[in-house]
Amino acid sequence: MNKILITILTSCDLKLLDLSIWSSINQDYENYDIYIIVNSKNSIYYNEVKHFCSEKYPGKIKKIIETESNGKPGKGHNSCIQEFNKTEYEYLVILDGDDFLYPCALRRLNNLYEKGHDIVLLDGNPSKITYKNKFTESTNNNIKQFNYNNNIYIEQNIVNKISDDFNNIIATPFRLISINKSFSNNNEKIYDEHMGIYDDYVTFLKIYDYFINNKYNIGFYSDPYIYIYNGNNALSVTKINNESENDKIKYHLKPTYDKYIKQLKVEKLVVIPNININKNEIYLFENELTSKYNINITDYKIKKIDNILFYDTGIIWNYDTINKSSLRGTENAIYQLSKFLSELNLNKICVLTNGGVFNKNKNIIFDNNLNINHYKNDYNIIIHQGKLTNINIYNNNHKHIIYIHHDINVEFIKKEYNNVEQFDKYIFKYLFVSHWQKNRYIQYFNLNPDKCYVIQNAINPILEKNIINVKTNTLIYFATPYRGLLNVLPMFNKIREYIPNINIKIFSSFLLENNNDNNPLKLDDLKNINNGYDKYYINIYKLLINNENVNFYGNVPQEILFKHLKESKILMYPNTYPETCCTSILEAMACRNFIVSSDIGALRETSNGMAYLYDPCIDVNHNNINHNEVVSNPPNINDLSINYKKSFMEKIIEILNNYNSINYQKHLDRQQKYINEKCLWKNKAIDFLNILDD
Repeated sequence: MNKILITILTSCDLKLLDLSIWSSINQDYENYDIYIIVNSKNSIYYNEVKHFCSEKYPGKIKKIIETESNGKPGKGHNSCIQEFNKTEYEYLVILDGDDFLYPCALRRLNNLYEKGHDIVLLDGNPSKITYKNKFTESTNNNIKQFNYNNNIYIEQNIVNKISDDFNNIIATPFRLISINKSFSNNNEKIYDEHMGIYDDYVTFLKIYDYFINNKYNIGFYSDPYIYIYNGNNALSVTKINNESENDKIKYHLKPTYDKYIKQLKVEKLVVIPNININKNEIYLFENELTSKYNINITDYKIKKIDNILFYDTGIIWNYDTINKSSLRGTENAIYQLSKFLSELNLNKICVLTNGGVFNKNKNIIFDNNLNINHYKNDYNIIIHQGKLTNINIYNNNHKHIIYIHHDINVEFIKKEYNNVEQFDKYIFKYLFVSHWQKNRYIQYFNLNPDKCYVIQNAINPILEKNIINVKTNTLIYFATPYRGLLNVLPMFNKIREYIPNINIKIFSSFLLENNNDNNPLKLDDLKNINNGYDKYYINIYKLLINNENVNFYGNVPQEILFKHLKESKILMYPNTYPETCCTSILEAMACRNFIVSSDIGALRETSNGMAYLYDPCIDVNHNNINHNEVVSNPPNINDLSINYKKSFMEKIIEILNNYNSINYQKHLDRQQKYINEKCLWKNKAIDFLNILDD
């Protein structure tokens, strides 16, 4: 059984791509994978395809690849061959994203491969989905729509020979369906990349030349039960409306045309009918396909929307803060989300903060002036961080969204949402970072579930793709001190009794900044801690600095943190505070760190069930917690259950002893795959726009 790759080439139509994918994943053949090749000049379309496929076909598609486009189909077809050549598959099947495969297509093609063919071609369009009566055209919100009647059906024809008429006209008597590596390696650009139509005509001429010179084993077949050409989507092809356009095509093709036209004798090609089929096995498929063609498939097309303003009256930060020190999860999310929304070029983005620095780039403004009245006429969608502000602007046409990262136990949240009925009428939507968090707000504050949506956080773009990690025997902790720092050192010291050569790097403080890449903090760096929450942690800071197996860095810029994160093996996170979504866990997963932490809050949801989580048996999942008291006096090692501490440390020891084992490395592979598919900010920006449009 040959290993086959299906490439589905798409440039613009998600509805038809949906049907092409559906036809491809229902093959009665096992040894194959699917790549989606997005070859479009619309840079947004690639993200639409990724979002759509992850939602509707999770795990069904091996890769989604964006290739360079010039707007012509030939370049897209060549890109399919080029991607195929990077793989270990034996045969390539090229499927246009508006056409379809029969469920028996790969099985029938494999039977042809067994005859030793390097290339398989099918005559013209032996199966075609078409209509009896012309479709109707309508316009809705400036979007052209085509409505087909119920007379859609599939025509099937068998060709016994090719007419000699093809010798004298520009038309393609055979469609290239499948090739193997021996052919593709020497023909990466067999399609004409300049044509809007007939891009495959030169392809046929070249293959005809190979045939008459016995260069490859070529099979010319007539089989109506492999490929269905979508005649209903003829508008996707450039039409030739007059003789002048025909002349232009002939002129462009002239060198190749002149070389072959005098020797073409296509009527002498041997066409092999391949028609043996059990009609019952395709009957249901044909009926379901034509039925699906008439139904409304969800349209994921991103539309140009109103301009967006983020309004954050919280801590002091600006567009440049991320280059100097770490950002908290909320501010990091606003920074990344606004950045990627602006890069989509759909709308203008503005971020108002307490940062003290003004910056204006293409499509995005960061302003330290919190006077929202200055911008309200230019920005129709206003994203409020955590709570509503400026009641005076509510009675207009703005869409107000509250973007909430906090849990229900934060003091200003309790105060604000206990009177939720006073502002809920102004709210367009509530946006949360986990379902765990969303459900708590719905339960405690009686929010309308229909207004509540979730977008989980994502990783810094620096960490995208597969990172080369050179691991050292190191653990890492990077979170604010009150979330578990007090528990790290006593557990780490115990672990060292079993793994003596283990070290830990700790990146944690409130205002204790460190911009030095390689030098941990020293005792002298603690002299100026006189106020703020750091004063409550001065003793633990000293213990960390004095421990020769601990490198305590305080608060560092993210690039420095990521350098060390790529070297560590385990995120040691004995958390005692219920997080709504933990970006640290996502970024550690991206850098091939195992996660050992606590089964509280949304950590299980954040890690997609891939973290090793244990119950500390502390009561933190309610809204009676005083956040300020927790920050100044968090739970410590003595408050945690004995079983929690035992299980937590045993898992770390087990991982360290078996880090390079096959099973553990496969676990890390799954983590990285999940992060790269689900946790990128460029995809979250698309999710955000789709929520606005819901």
